[in-house]
Amino acid sequence: MKFVPRNGRDLLGDLPWLGRMIDKARMINAGSPGDYEFPCGMDSELLNHLRISPGDFLDLVKNADTQNGYNGEAAFPDNIDTAVLDALSLRTPPTGESGGGRNDRFFTSVFLVRNSRLLNQLETEESG
Repeated sequence: MKFVPRNGRDLLGDLPWLGRMIDKARMINAGSPGDYEFPCGMDSELLNHLRISPGDFLDLVKNADTQNGYNGEAAFPDNIDTAVLDALSLRTPPTGESGGGRNDRFFTSVFLVRNSRLLNQLETEESG
């Protein structure tokens, strides 16, 4: 059975697309991206929000995998998502702050509305 990244609507660290992007990064790092592109437009949108380059994100995921003993042969353990979130400092996003912090709630709302048609299309293609 072909591996399919997580649904882009599923929130990880209060952000959509992040779980899917982590899955795609793991596929790239393992040398088996399949039919998936990284970074695609939606990856780039989230990477810009996170203020991290595609190469740095791939390295971050690879380091989290290595540090947590993931060898690419089994399902992705949840602790690796936690390690990626820790590295991205998303576990406790800024709340109630004014100024230069990320506004993850606003980003999430805009991202899901702006990309709803593509998210629907991906769900249809990958569920069948």
